[in-house]
Amino acid sequence: MTFYEELHEKLYTGHEIIDKQHQDIARSVALFYDHLINKHHKQTILGFLNNSLNLTEAHFLYEEEQMDKTQFIMKHQHKSQHENYLNEIRKMIKDMETDQLDDMQKIGKIIKNWVFNHIIGMDRKLVEHLLII
Repeated sequence: MTFYEELHEKLYTGHEIIDKQHQDIARSVALFYDHLINKHHKQTILGFLNNSLNLTEAHFLYEEEQMDKTQFIMKHQHKSQHENYLNEIRKMIKDMETDQLDDMQKIGKIIKNWVFNHIIGMDRKLVEHLLII
């Protein structure tokens, strides 16, 4: 099973917009991961990583707007996870750009684990809340 297929199976939440955003992020992450594993040029890998970051930022903004509109009880914890993840990825991008990142595979593992854990844990709770409002 490819990285994208593995992500695709686990991303479904039942919210059309959030699911579409998750799929877009998963495609972008899968392209990034594929280029990373195949040891393509650093600038190419950075391009895919930056694209994934941009899609993720837009997705987080959408989720956070929904949380604010609907008074989601776990919004502070959810937003905190978003902020921590974005800071971690931005730091890795900076380290990668300045050749200070020794383990390129670490980025892929962190992204993959975070996507699974966050979507399965936090996003599904948000969607449950949104669907009953």
